[in-house]
Amino acid sequence: MAGSWMAVPQPLLLSLLVAVLAVAADVANAGHAKPLTPGGRVVHDNHGKFTAGPWKPAHATFYGGRDGSGTTAGACGYKDTRAQGYGVQTVAVSTVLFGDGAACGGCYEVRCVDSPSGCKPDAAALVVTATDLCPPKDQWCKPPREHFDLSMPAFLQIAQEKAGIVPISYRRVACAKQGGIRYTITGNKYFN
Repeated sequence: MAGSWMAVPQPLLLSLLVAVLAVAADVANAGHAKPLTPGGRVVHDNHGKFTAGPWKPAHATFYGGRDGSGTTAGACGYKDTRAQGYGVQTVAVSTVLFGDGAACGGCYEVRCVDSPSGCKPDAAALVVTATDLCPPKDQWCKPPREHFDLSMPAFLQIAQEKAGIVPISYRRVACAKQGGIRYTITGNKYFN
């Protein structure tokens, strides 16, 4: 039987070698930093159900009109958030949260806190979708601040207009949208 180990079929031997190398790579990478995107953010492998993040402190202001005018387009590329199913429950997030556009389409639960004269009494937390960038020239939106510039209709659900700015708690939550995923490619006459 000398040399009988050589009789192992080559496809089986190759499969075993690939499996051993994959396990070795996993062991070698255990405990090391996760890979980063070109923008420096951690690449996440979230293949399970999204769970809400922890509550964090921030501030909120508002922009646009009482009917949400002036808030239905923005840095995320949405042409009309009403027509695209987001309505005016939207927010322009600060540069830190925007993450070079990574926040676009993400949902946040916000609640007004610690401002008896600014917060509406017993107002429920509100879920908004990030659809715009709060300009970093605005003092509240400059890094390293985490800030939410809510559409006026959204702001008025949790706070008094006269307050102008209120402290909030926020957390990232799963979006509850109807329908499937839709992609739009623009920039060339053949894609429009």
